[in-house]
Amino acid sequence: MNEPGAARLNIADEFISRPARERPQELAILGEERRDLRRGGQATYAELEQEVNRVAQGLREMGCKPGERVLIVLADSVEFIASFFGAAKIGAIAVPVNSMARENDLQHYLRDSGARFAIVTSSRIRR
Repeated sequence: MNEPGAARLNIADEFISRPARERPQELAILGEERRDLRRGGQATYAELEQEVNRVAQGLREMGCKPGERVLIVLADSVEFIASFFGAAKIGAIAVPVNSMARENDLQHYLRDSGARFAIVTSSRIRR
């Protein structure tokens, strides 16, 4: 329970926004080379904060509210980190699951988590 006047901690502010203000050009993520990511899976704190804000804004525009769950079905990547912290930034609860999960497992995760929103890699979407 929050005490009156107690500051609220937001994990996205603490781990993304503050470092982006203090050292924007420092590398925040250095991942393996991947063809689907800009600059091979790297991002500075400033770039990561932009992506986090983009995800947060998108979730807000879709009607996601604080306390709601957001299922995240992405491989380890800049996008995964931006999605996790983007959800946290608006007070939503990120529910990361295995990006290689089978369809019946994903259905279970959706039902069990109560998520109304999902961020899913395009390779998982049927066309």
